[in-house]
Amino acid sequence: MNWDDIKIFLTVARAGSVTRAASRLGVRHSTVSRRLRRFEEQLGVRLFDRKRTGYLLTAAGEDLAGTARRMEREFLSIDDGLLGRDEDLRGVLRVSTADAMATTFLMPIAAEFAQRHPEVDLRLMVSNDYISLAQREADVAIRASNTPPDGLLGKRIARLAFAVYGTHGYVSSLADGTPPTWISAEGDMPFKSWIRRRTEGHRIQLTVDEATLTHTALLEGRSVGLMPCFMGDTDPRLVRYEAPTPETDLELWILVHSDLKRTARVRVFRDFVTERLLQQLELLEGRVGGGVQQTG
Repeated sequence: MNWDDIKIFLTVARAGSVTRAASRLGVRHSTVSRRLRRFEEQLGVRLFDRKRTGYLLTAAGEDLAGTARRMEREFLSIDDGLLGRDEDLRGVLRVSTADAMATTFLMPIAAEFAQRHPEVDLRLMVSNDYISLAQREADVAIRASNTPPDGLLGKRIARLAFAVYGTHGYVSSLADGTPPTWISAEGDMPFKSWIRRRTEGHRIQLTVDEATLTHTALLEGRSVGLMPCFMGDTDPRLVRYEAPTPETDLELWILVHSDLKRTARVRVFRDFVTERLLQQLELLEGRVGGGVQQTG
């Protein structure tokens, strides 16, 4: 068997769809679909049931998945063992983070690191799905979570604060006590239950599954919504409608696989990012934006 075919098979099995698998692998949808179909033809069995809700493993697929996962563990243990002794500040470094962080405070940090260390091939991968470091889908993950995965070496950097924002004009229009219209949340958005409780009895303008969509929707000037302070407090078009509450705090982590903690490029990147993030601690923890615009 070709290891690349097995890797594609496992990624589709874990992602549940060809589209998500292609995104994780960094290749085209058509490439994954074609390789998977050819793999099934070579084996002479159907590995997946193609449902409208996603790709589900057949009995043959389940059998192969067990064997493939064992092969993967052996392959990665060799790879990680070698990488763990890599003292060269060069080579590929794959960093996974969420869209909202990548497009705001992390991008200038990543650009500065790349400029300082041109021999490191830094690849910033944006995904709101869980990226497995153990399966080497990334080398470093920068994530906001109150429950980081077990088995990884993690460093807590900061507390991420969230507040409710709206445009200056819209928040001012609520000064007479008019109930606001809200942006709600679904999918993997944090604090879905908090948002649903807070918005109960209110009109929902839109429901989104990502913080950058909340930001864009708020700029229409017709609603309020919960957003990270590092986004809301740096946009002069927005103002806080409600102050941060501890109920919506998240912890910001830098996570690496334990086998890679001594790898030079991983170690240097982790320390560099930590230093730069600590310089922005007040912004991340919501201590820059000040109070709430008075609404009556």
